[in-house]
Amino acid sequence: NELMADEYSSRQDVSCTRRKESMDEYLSRQDEVTASMRAIVVDWLVELQQAFEVSHDSLYMAVKIMDLYLMKAQISKSKFQLLGATSLFIACKIQERSGPLVNDFLYACFNAYSKEEMLEMEREILIRAMDFQLVFPISYRFLRLFALAADLSLHEVTLARWILEQSLQESSLVGCHDEKLAAASLYLALRMGRTSSWTPLLKRCSGFSLEELKDDVLKLNRMLHQAPDPRLKTIREKYSHQ
Repeated sequence: NELMADEYSSRQDVSCTRRKESMDEYLSRQDEVTASMRAIVVDWLVELQQAFEVSHDSLYMAVKIMDLYLMKAQISKSKFQLLGATSLFIACKIQERSGPLVNDFLYACFNAYSKEEMLEMEREILIRAMDFQLVFPISYRFLRLFALAADLSLHEVTLARWILEQSLQESSLVGCHDEKLAAASLYLALRMGRTSSWTPLLKRCSGFSLEELKDDVLKLNRMLHQAPDPRLKTIREKYSHQ
């Protein structure tokens, strides 16, 4: 665990201090897509992740890919579901040994799009949004690393995963740094469970003190205190039995 903490600290991204524009600002430049629509598509992607039995890495990467596209290009309301499906399709190609096929995604979209449209969207995403960069940080990986280094219980990790997954639907949190959001989710889970604290090992592994996590913890706490949207129930149902 000590070695893992040292390894992460030595590789921590120097861009962590760089300001990121919030997703709300990007969405304000979209003519048809809203934050509410984005949340619904993310909820649907979680549903697909379960149906296709693909990893959480694929889910988080898909949301990141979709957001990267929204930052750089306009998307119509009629093609927004296609963007979400294609983002997960690309993520599965990167993350899974044997992922779902094009026809699986088309079926999930009730055949609203053709194979040619999906492949064209794939090319559009790879060129305009990703610039063929296939590796980038996602918050779930940081959470997994922090939890493993600190040897936390399954209950603590599951609660942190639920908080972090809920954050995927919040467009206002897209601008948060992945590693800070993961650390803040873990700290909030520890506080809610009242079983552990932010130990020196967690501080060393994440690179963040409680003071540095304060803003992100408050944002997540506000998110959890919001009245649940009845349209967004997949994540709640997913973790309700855990």
